[in-house]
Amino acid sequence: MKNACSILFVAFIAMAVLLSSGCTSTSEICPACEAAQTADDSDSDSLMQSSLSELQGETYSGLDDLFSRARICAGSVGTADLQEKISEAASGKDYILTIAYIGSDGVLNAISPESGGINVGDSLEYQDSVVRMNENKTPLLTDLFELKQGGYAAAVYYPVFSGDSYQGFISITFVPETFFSKYAAELKEESGFEVMVLQTDGLILYDPDESEAGQQTFNNPAYEDFPGIIEAAEKVVKDWSGSCEYSYYATGTKDEIVKKAFWSTVDTGGNEWRIMVIKNTGEE
Repeated sequence: MKNACSILFVAFIAMAVLLSSGCTSTSEICPACEAAQTADDSDSDSLMQSSLSELQGETYSGLDDLFSRARICAGSVGTADLQEKISEAASGKDYILTIAYIGSDGVLNAISPESGGINVGDSLEYQDSVVRMNENKTPLLTDLFELKQGGYAAAVYYPVFSGDSYQGFISITFVPETFFSKYAAELKEESGFEVMVLQTDGLILYDPDESEAGQQTFNNPAYEDFPGIIEAAEKVVKDWSGSCEYSYYATGTKDEIVKKAFWSTVDTGGNEWRIMVIKNTGEE
């Protein structure tokens, strides 16, 4: 009997709360609940934006470290220590594939570790990024490119000078998928948010679905049934920062959901990356 009275008391209190909030039927939207949902959404958006700011900082820090490694190697060009410096700089980061010294004629002079794709003595002058680097002679962050051995990579280039004479550049090739994966995994575990990174031409540098990396957002048959993705991508590549919503499959499934994204830009080495933090907001 005592337990029954307790249950009735709790039920009475719950009904009083509902009535005082203006909720008189299950078909009406409870103002208090709506306000609470709005507050939750605002808190979630604030967390997304702070996560985006942290991602931006982590990205700048990681790229600055790559340019710093390249600069140190550049200082050893022309000395007996070059190969040792290159080997040292290539260690300690799992996303670094190779570090190489490429002469002003586009010929590969040194590399570590050895790569099955290219060898010392090979000419790389046909590559667009090599042509651009030898013309501009300033630090460069390249676009994503496909590797001969499979997969995708990007590179940072740092010029080498002897006095005023341009001698070529140091190239550090790295995998954006691995570069972003640690922070993205931590963010996913802590908040459920996902990370995506685009070039300003719509090419995907990083996506939680590894099969998406290296794919073009625009003119992609996979997105034909999701025009909202194209509209969102157009905004992302056009604007420095912002937010958008679109519908697509939940990662790794065929369940269609609505996603919200905040994005900003990392601008370094003559290139821009659009970095995004994304959350699932609900079913379509």
